[in-house]
Amino acid sequence: MRLEPSRNLDWWRRHDYCGFRVISFIVPAHDEERYVELRNGRKRLIKKLWREHKAAPFPKASRGREVAGWDLVLLDAATAGCLSTFVERGTLDTWRLAGLGLCYHDLVRVVLEVDGEEHAYFDRLERLAGLVLEAVCDGSQRD
Repeated sequence: MRLEPSRNLDWWRRHDYCGFRVISFIVPAHDEERYVELRNGRKRLIKKLWREHKAAPFPKASRGREVAGWDLVLLDAATAGCLSTFVERGTLDTWRLAGLGLCYHDLVRVVLEVDGEEHAYFDRLERLAGLVLEAVCDGSQRD
């Protein structure tokens, strides 16, 4: 279905999605190709970052360490489980979506409190979680 708003304005609507405030944009017809290009670019970026993350060793300093109320091994495992499901299936069920949202919230706080090797590792994980949440919210998970 092709949406063609009057006056070629960018339209948006607000709604709550799994407890998160989300703003969805209705893309004008003249920007549809650009939107598809951006969406496909995000998919490629998710796959690239996921490969990098899987190849990266877990930081030794993070083992047994708790930051922002989270055991870093558990936070990594919970987030990676959701990300892996998204990359394999192209979608997330409601439980994993909610779980990834909670992990993302905590990753934002963790990234602010760690540095060095830990920062690089958890920053990539936070970015991945954010990209997947965006993909799910705008419906770009499957073609």
